Amino acid sequence: KKKARMKWSKSRKTKAKAKKEAVTTAGKTEKKAAQNHDTMDELFSKLMKADNGDTHHKVVDDFLTNYFKVRFGGFKGRQRAKRITLNCRETTARICSAMGGLFNDPTYSDVVFKIQNEKRTIHAHKVVLMARSEYFNKMFASGMTESATNTIEITDVTYQELYPIIEFIYTAELHVTPENIMPILRLASQYGINEVKVLIAEYIGNDMDYDTALYICDQASMYNAPDLFDKAMEIIIPNATDIMLHSDGFLKISKESLIGFLKRDILVISEPDILKAIVR
Repeated sequence: KKKARMKWSKSRKTKAKAKKEAVTTAGKTEKKAAQNHDTMDELFSKLMKADNGDTHHKVVDDFLTNYFKVRFGGFKGRQRAKRITLNCRETTARICSAMGGLFNDPTYSDVVFKIQNEKRTIHAHKVVLMARSEYFNKMFASGMTESATNTIEITDVTYQELYPIIEFIYTAELHVTPENIMPILRLASQYGINEVKVLIAEYIGNDMDYDTALYICDQASMYNAPDLFDKAMEIIIPNATDIMLHSDGFLKISKESLIGFLKRDILVISEPDILKAIVR
């Protein structure tokens, strides 16, 4: 009994001590918050009374500094508050619009795309192309012919296929048609513009039949577009047996696409049916 009473007494003292410490901490927190509030009130009052000039700017700086100190966790010694990113969507939209105004404008252009067998050209700016595409960055930074001649000769695509991808570099807007969407995907892969691959995957969505899904799967595998590949597989996987045994599109897919197709763990098809499909 004596040991039990001593244990109970010790436990009671520990709880009382913990409660006292909690009250003390809460009191300090409230006091600090009140001090911060008073500081902000004083600074705001000075801000309202300050005249224009250096004094005014100093008060504004003090006000904003203390605001961020209170709002985002304070300072430790001379360590500044955490850096935050402030983004204005309206300003971002205006920047894209302004950049769009520079696109295909020969006034300040320093590089021209010339498409083989076509008279039309596309005017651009090296610094913009380099900033948005690793492909162009290497082209102009490595001293290739295009860097010296300020002309990029295009031989494997049409004007209608090239124009939308260069326009996207400036405006972040992609204009596609059923005819140019796959060439644009190829150019996006070549120029290293992954955002275009994602947009094409969203555009195509689930609106495809079996043969189209197989074709998209093949193209996505060829041009390293995983989001688009997954979109096509969402159509193929639930209908794998029917597609592999009866679809003509299955006979046209590449070896790489077939391997990627068969490696899927969620593929539900019997081994005899897989063998029949491969024999086809």
